[in-house]
Amino acid sequence: MAVNGILQNAGFIISGLSLIMNILACADRQWRRNDPGREVIETLVRSTGLWERCTFQATGHYQCDDYDSFFIGLPTLLTGARVFTCVSIVFGLFSLLIQVMGLDCVKIAEDQKATKSKMVVVAGFMSIFAGVLMCVGVSWFASEVFQNYYNPMRMQVNMGTGVGNSREQYQMEGNEQYIYGRALFIGWSSALIGIIGGVLSVCSSWGAMNEDGEYDNYQGAYPNTGYQTGNKNLDREYL
Repeated sequence: MAVNGILQNAGFIISGLSLIMNILACADRQWRRNDPGREVIETLVRSTGLWERCTFQATGHYQCDDYDSFFIGLPTLLTGARVFTCVSIVFGLFSLLIQVMGLDCVKIAEDQKATKSKMVVVAGFMSIFAGVLMCVGVSWFASEVFQNYYNPMRMQVNMGTGVGNSREQYQMEGNEQYIYGRALFIGWSSALIGIIGGVLSVCSSWGAMNEDGEYDNYQGAYPNTGYQTGNKNLDREYL
């Protein structure tokens, strides 16, 4: 039982850390950044986040610009990354709230052991699902950055014009080459941590549920008196 409690607390703490990192990655302005070594003016750093684009100067000054639309009309890459990241945060938040109710120190009912075990199971799977969603969103964004870095058409395409659908021109802006930003690494780390936290929670709850099942079977074998003789007459007297 002590081991289950340690796993449960560890899963709760790790899942909470994963949720915080998911929020930080979602709000970060640097999902990708230009490669200063390949720029004429190396002191300018341009970064792109899910919600705004920024230009940083060596003097410390910076300027950020929001996107013209919130959802409809955005590039597919940006829309997908927003959806996966936001849904991951929602699942992570609900997972954390359920795990709080499932902690042994929180009393919710008289016969709460089995109920809490089931709650922690659900919370653990939700944490794993949140981690998978975050990993998918970040990996999709990273794959597009990688492909466009070596895209031979990149220098022939300008923002909003040129080849293909204009919604996709977000991936190919002028002749700049973009590399991975810090938000991608935060997202990958949070996804891994969230999955680990969910696995720990599920493991702790499975053990507790097995113990509950054994206890219920024991009580069912010896109702009321806790003892059965095998003789119907004597057993009827005890009852």
